[in-house]
Amino acid sequence: MRTRLWYDVLVPLAMLAVMGGYSLPWHRVGLVIAALVLFHGGQTLFNDVADVAVDRASTERSRQQRALVRGSLSRSELLIAGSVLVAGAGVVSLFLPWPNQLLFVVSLPVVLAYNFKPVGLSGRPLATQVFWPVTWLLMYVYCAAGLDFAGWQRGIPYLAFVAVFMGLGEGLCQDIRDLDNDRIGGRVTTPVRFGARSTSAWAWLAFSASVVPWFWHVRHTAMPIVAASAGTVILLVWIALSARAVRRIHKAYQKKDGKFLHTGSILAFTCVNVVILVAAALF
Repeated sequence: MRTRLWYDVLVPLAMLAVMGGYSLPWHRVGLVIAALVLFHGGQTLFNDVADVAVDRASTERSRQQRALVRGSLSRSELLIAGSVLVAGAGVVSLFLPWPNQLLFVVSLPVVLAYNFKPVGLSGRPLATQVFWPVTWLLMYVYCAAGLDFAGWQRGIPYLAFVAVFMGLGEGLCQDIRDLDNDRIGGRVTTPVRFGARSTSAWAWLAFSASVVPWFWHVRHTAMPIVAASAGTVILLVWIALSARAVRRIHKAYQKKDGKFLHTGSILAFTCVNVVILVAAALF
């Protein structure tokens, strides 16, 4: 299981901090984080099962080393392990308010529809550009429910920033990264259908547009000038660096540029969340 610290811990912590600062019920915070870690861990294993054909076609070593590709685990073993983790998230949700339990029930078919046929959203052009913003929204509402929706309005600008930067921008970049092996594996994603040139340009536009909700968040939460400046610099640097990668892709698609856009956007987003958490702790 490849638990991602930036996704499973830092983002929900930032969401919770934006809603409630550091006057948070920490037992609730722990339960929310635990549920998200378990749920995402199970979803990741489901995704490994769904991705086996494209992973085998990938030139990336990390893809080739996945358990199902190497044959160290079977499809049924991964499905069982993923189901246990997701069920664990459901059990943890029982110790949270009833809206968390409802959100768990709502999120499960969304995840299954993303990974598995007959829906298979991960292999349908433009579908992931809806799926990822919805996923971030569900995470936000789950965090808010864990706080009994106290302060949920305070985080709306941050949610808008996440939906644009990550839901649209990073969501496109991960498919741009996998363009070659998705095509070989028969998965028709947005970049496969419309090409790397246009989709990389749209990803860059999403990164650039995210500055608007970022400034909204800064003003709405009265973020200290030092933290606001640090977050803004991170975003502007990333917008400049990603523009160079997009220009290279417009000349000729190379795997390394797609990977740079994907991993770089995650790194920039992680740094912004660290700034938000530090600001909440110190100011």
